[in-house]
Formats: sequence, structure tokens, C-alpha cells
Amino acid sequence: MAPTNVRVRESTENILAGRRVRDVSDTIMYLDPNENPFVLLSKEANTRTVTNSKYEWIEKLLPNKIDNVNGTTGTGTSVICDDGTQFYVGDLVLVKRTGEIMRVTAFDGTHTLTVVRAVGSVTVAALADNDDLFIIGNANAEGGALGTPRSVLETQPYNYTQIFREPFGFTTTEAASENYGGRDEPRQIREHAIYHAMDLENAFIKGQRNIDTTDTGAPIRYTGGFIYYVTGYNSSPGSNVVAISGTLTEPALENFMQIVFQPTGGGNTRVLFASPLVVSVIDQLAAGRLQTVPSDKTYGIAVSQWLTSHGTMNIVKHRMLNAGTGTSGGGTGYTGTALAVDPSRIAFCPLREWDTKLRRDVGTPGDLGVTHEYVTEAGFQVSNPEV
Repeated sequence: MAPTNVRVRESTENILAGRRVRDVSDTIMYLDPNENPFVLLSKEANTRTVTNSKYEWIEKLLPNKIDNVNGTTGTGTSVICDDGTQFYVGDLVLVKRTGEIMRVTAFDGTHTLTVVRAVGSVTVAALADNDDLFIIGNANAEGGALGTPRSVLETQPYNYTQIFREPFGFTTTEAASENYGGRDEPRQIREHAIYHAMDLENAFIKGQRNIDTTDTGAPIRYTGGFIYYVTGYNSSPGSNVVAISGTLTEPALENFMQIVFQPTGGGNTRVLFASPLVVSVIDQLAAGRLQTVPSDKTYGIAVSQWLTSHGTMNIVKHRMLNAGTGTSGGGTGYTGTALAVDPSRIAFCPLREWDTKLRRDVGTPGDLGVTHEYVTEAGFQVSNPEV
């Protein structure tokens, strides 16, 4: 083959391309390398190692002391209410709108109370539908008989551990090769740790509890996440959801704060995992009242703190609460979502001996390749979803 003659000075553009040493950074730039603030906070706040794939806990509510009139009762002594099961003979019931106090003398076990009207200083007034009824204690006759014993029954929620697996591998040739960005094995170990953490994060926020025995001889268990417990299980469906239509305003946020901090739970501090959009709106509405929390006090998570009269809200931007990518449905995904969490009421629950671990060389023996995997069998606990 005849040589190729170059009749100009050699330059970076006319020499053989293969001779040029490429300048490639040894650092691979990952997009959002830390995607699991929810799991991280749960682990740090409360890790509960469980010994069974189904695990339980016990909750107990305080007695309910508020109800409402159901229908038009007028001035009679038979009062139909939404839930008569919370009333006892001798209870004093204040009608907030009129100021009248009634004393319960009997009830039918469901919705109808028999009362003595106007036992206080305010005279009888017609009751209207949805009038607020407040139980303000009880009154008993001197020397009277013992009343009905009362207590509140506990509930026993439960969840399942879910098996999360993240296999990855490479040929022996690739493992021995030198690459820009470093050797393949340590790079993949770092990368798949992130992918595995992302799976846990999504499940612990959005998962739904279930068990499936139809496809295989062994069951497949699905762990229930935060949204599952807060929006339906062990509470009235949607009772802990604040839906804001249209523009998020400061009065709407204040109303949200009132609801979030109404039950004290473990204290007057909550963490708000908010979508980027919600964080932007809060930044604008409360710009003068937000302060940054030092990272050494928040497990390395970037936190802004909003101090209100209701309590302290630590705000964390969560990139997984984002818009959907589909073009046909036109959905917005989780772009307008924020989750208010009491850290003392959530727990990361790994099955004993199966918290996240890296299992090395689990592929077929004799193959000219290596397969590793990350495995976690764990679930999530949300106690007292009202907080």
C-alpha cells in the first residue's frame, strides 16, 4: 500500500486520529446520585428488625368527643346523630351553635340518643342538620348506680416484607479491562447500590400491601408504603389528604399546617417531603421565614426549616415526587404532592439478617463471567397515620 503524503505541517486535525490520546475524566457524573431521603430518614429515625415476613404493631386512638346531628330533630328528646356508639348514659352534650346542653339518658346502640334537653342555663332551641355536638363530660345523681364501664379497643395494623433484588454482572474479560472512569466491577457496585436504593424509596412511598400466591408455589409479598397507610388503611379513606385545587396560597398552607399538627403524636416537628414544584411555591410564599438546617443534623439531607405557631416543618425536596413522562395520558404524576411525616411514627423494617447486603459471585459456576446482586427483604411501618 502506497504511503499517504501530507504536504503541510502536522496538526491535531491531519494526524492519524487513533494516535491522539483522549482526555476523558475518571469521574462519572451521575444524575441525582442520592435518591432515597425517605428511606434514609426512616432508617436513622427508627429501624425495627422483624422476625417474620408479616409483622404487626398496635395502635390506640383517644375517645372521640365530637359528633353531628343527622337530620332535622327540632326540639324533641330523640336526637339522631352520625355515630351514636361514642355516647354513654350520663354524658353531657353541648350544641355548639345554640349553646344548649343536653344529658343522655339512653341510646339505641347506633345513631339515636334519648336526651333531657336544656339541662344548663341555655333554653331549648331547634336542632339543625349537621349541628356540632361536643361531649363535655358526664353528670350523675348523688348516690346513683355505677355507670357503664368504657374503654377504646386497640387496632392491630400489619404489613409485609418485600424482597428487592438488583442483579448485575460482567464478563471476566470486561472485569480485567482498563476503562475510562475506572474498572468495571467497582463502578457497577456503586451504581447498582443507587438503583437498589431507588427501588426501596419508591416502594416505601408508593407501594400497596398485598400477597400473591397465584403465579408460583412460593408467595410474592408487596409492602405497603406511606401513601397506602395515610390515605386509606386504618383511617377513613382520604381523611388525611388535603386537596388544593388551583393555586397554592399561604392561607391554604396554613390550613394544611393546622390539620398536620392537630394530633401531637410524638411532638411538634414534621418532615415535609415535597415535590420540586411545591418547594418552589413554599420558597416564594415563606421566603423570609425559611432557614437552612446544618447538614450534620439532618443525616446529610438538604433541609429548609419553616417555623410556625403550629409546629416546626422541616422541608426536603424529593425528586421522585415528579411529573409523569407519558405523552398520551396528560397526567401530572406527583408534581403537586407533598407528604408530611412524623419521623417518630415511621420505621424501616428489615427481616432479620436481610437488611441490604451485597451477594458476590452468585451466577452459574463455571461461566466466564461474574454476577453480583444487592438484596433487601424489608417493609415499612406507619403508625398513627393521623399524625
